[in-house]
Amino acid sequence: MEHSLRFEELNLTKETVYIEMGYGAVSPDKNVRDLVDNLFLVANNIVRPRFYFRMFDGYVNKDCICCNQKIFHVNQTIATLLKNSERFVFFAATAGMEYQDFHNKLSNADDALLLFIWDTLGSCIAEATGDIMEKFVETELPGIPHTNPF
Repeated sequence: MEHSLRFEELNLTKETVYIEMGYGAVSPDKNVRDLVDNLFLVANNIVRPRFYFRMFDGYVNKDCICCNQKIFHVNQTIATLLKNSERFVFFAATAGMEYQDFHNKLSNADDALLLFIWDTLGSCIAEATGDIMEKFVETELPGIPHTNPF
């Protein structure tokens, strides 16, 4: 099931982007803040984050997830965390093709700082999209216990 979002639905803050850029408790200089402000405007106008998920019955066997007549090899830590699971939700969360199209334009502009900020913003968008998807799945499957997403 695919779902498309608007950038503003992510409730993403500039402070989150600053932290992901490595600023921590230090505030970036005005030049960086202005670039982030401008890229937030671009994102608000063009970015359409998306998520997709499907649920399958299955089981865990040693270090494999078996479902839908397919075997997915996972490490022992994940297999242990998923032990006794009977259903699996496979998902993807993305900043979307519109994000990627603008990324490609920036890659050709030879501005490393601008590209770094856009990359960081894209990671934040994908993470926030995944968080929204997880809440959506929880409302679709109320009362069913689940693990953290992997």
